[in-house]
Amino acid sequence: MFEFFRKKSRWIVLIAIILIIPAIFFSGIMMINKSHKDKKIVSIGNSNITLFDFEKTYSSFIRKVISDTKDDIDISLVDTPKMRKSFLEELINSNVLNKTALDLKISVSDDVLCKYISSLDWGNGYNNFSKSNYISALRSAGITPREFEEDQRTYLAGRKLINFIAISPIFPEKLLDHFTRSSLQKRTVRLIDYKYKKFEDEVSVQEDDVLVWYKNNNELLEIPFNIDIDYLILDQDNISLDFDITDSDVDHFYDKNILGNNEVRSFDYIYIKKKDDRLLDIGNASNILELVVQDPNKFESFAISKVNNSQINNFYSKDHLSDNYGPEFSEIVFNLKEGEISNIIETNDGFYIVKLIKKANNISYTKDQIKDIIFKQKKNLLFVDLISKIRDSIYYDNKDLSAIATELSLKKHSLYGLTRDGGVINSDDIKNNYFKDRKILNILFNDFLYNDRNYNLVQLSSTKFVIVRINSLNEAFIPPYDLVKDSIKKVVISEKSRDLAIKKAKELLISLNNGNFPKNLSNKFSKPIECMRNKESIGIPTEVSDFVMKMSHSKLPFYDFISLDSGLYIIKLEKIDENITHDDDINKNFRKIFFDSYGKSESMAFIRYLRDNYNLRLFDNINDILNLKID
Repeated sequence: MFEFFRKKSRWIVLIAIILIIPAIFFSGIMMINKSHKDKKIVSIGNSNITLFDFEKTYSSFIRKVISDTKDDIDISLVDTPKMRKSFLEELINSNVLNKTALDLKISVSDDVLCKYISSLDWGNGYNNFSKSNYISALRSAGITPREFEEDQRTYLAGRKLINFIAISPIFPEKLLDHFTRSSLQKRTVRLIDYKYKKFEDEVSVQEDDVLVWYKNNNELLEIPFNIDIDYLILDQDNISLDFDITDSDVDHFYDKNILGNNEVRSFDYIYIKKKDDRLLDIGNASNILELVVQDPNKFESFAISKVNNSQINNFYSKDHLSDNYGPEFSEIVFNLKEGEISNIIETNDGFYIVKLIKKANNISYTKDQIKDIIFKQKKNLLFVDLISKIRDSIYYDNKDLSAIATELSLKKHSLYGLTRDGGVINSDDIKNNYFKDRKILNILFNDFLYNDRNYNLVQLSSTKFVIVRINSLNEAFIPPYDLVKDSIKKVVISEKSRDLAIKKAKELLISLNNGNFPKNLSNKFSKPIECMRNKESIGIPTEVSDFVMKMSHSKLPFYDFISLDSGLYIIKLEKIDENITHDDDINKNFRKIFFDSYGKSESMAFIRYLRDNYNLRLFDNINDILNLKID
């Protein structure tokens, strides 16, 4: 019984992630939309959501899931076509609400915004705000605090629009009991598995059947536009770069990088808060400074605040102080001598008087680690130089691809029949490991497809490039009938076999449900199989188990069938166990689930109205979200 709720909780958590994560990762959408041109997938009024927007937010979401689960998750369970479509729905809804809030000039207060941002997880857990982590996270995402906070304000304003839609407090008890029984009951069935191939001997296919199929399904037969290419892969990890790291290199690196960048400081401070922007306590601060300079021992009397709640001897870097207190504060502290008291340091929120406790160096590198850092830096520089030379060879010297391959000891590869979606028509060619990325395909098929040279250097990652030459352009065409008629005949046989199997299944069901049971049919049914919602049934596909739990019936046994790709199942529903529980916790969970769903339907009705109001339009490019490669 509780296994159901454990599994349910797992998916509720995933759903919760989808609904909460956009608060952070959807925030950049409005800003991105203004500056990035890409394929439009959705238009909302006079603004668009592009494929780039989706890719950026969805990639961030996937990385967040992996990070939060500490990689302890099969990401294929999350990154599915259904998940991508659901994520796009939430992206559309967020943009609709944001746009409505902007148009109606709805906003939220600074206090609401601060409380919301502080409640998010910035690396120390939820409701444990860290300013340094906050700034670092935004910096790594390429967003400034001001831009982020403006977008979050808009996001919260949009959510205000649906806050008034309360969850309905009334839910009919009979309806609740019905859902409870349906969700917890166990059904026992017996099955007959009919494979369509078993009926192939009973169908006949004439030449006219094949010809009609060929004429009616030209679009399915069309070979799309494709190109034939030669290419080289430049991988920094696989290219031999021979050089030594000397002790002199280590000493120079140490002096230049480690000593300066790893200095830290420990300090105490006196803090005098500003009353407001018009009345500053500069006089009060000056009086205190005069007293502690005359008698340094009095500093402790006024030091009502120490760094991190009086945790003395904590050391902080210059960047940390700059991020948390401002560049001027950081500069003054790092120029103090041990025991020295600073002058008054003014910041946005008040005045500080700092007493430096100790200077230190936070050095944790060994000689071998420094050598490794230098090696990687030199390797990066040499690789960049190599790429520059190759670029000259391609665009200025017009070197042949084979000559470049020989010069760099690389293998030249070929790919025949590469299509715009990254597919390869000739399945006998080598596996297409590099040309499935949408950005690379855009470059190949848009940027230099019709250049005279048909020759380019494409970056796959920071350490991997590909040199591509397009040898031929192959226009789309429909293959001649004689070339494909044998393949079409197999398709027609398969379709006729399926139609015949379904026809016989329907005839048998009518007979069974009317009480006419054919002889020798009993031994064709399987042994009893138990099915429950949200629980995998052994030996049958999930689609069959789901179908069984949705079967409506007037009496038992009851017969029905379900058609799948390879065959169909005749289903005999012979027993239903009503496992109704009286556990209060389970009943409460069910009530919450259904109440939430009922309230959400009202919210979605309002969002659908807004979508219609802004003439929401979906473009054909929306299908490209299924082909995005998420790293």
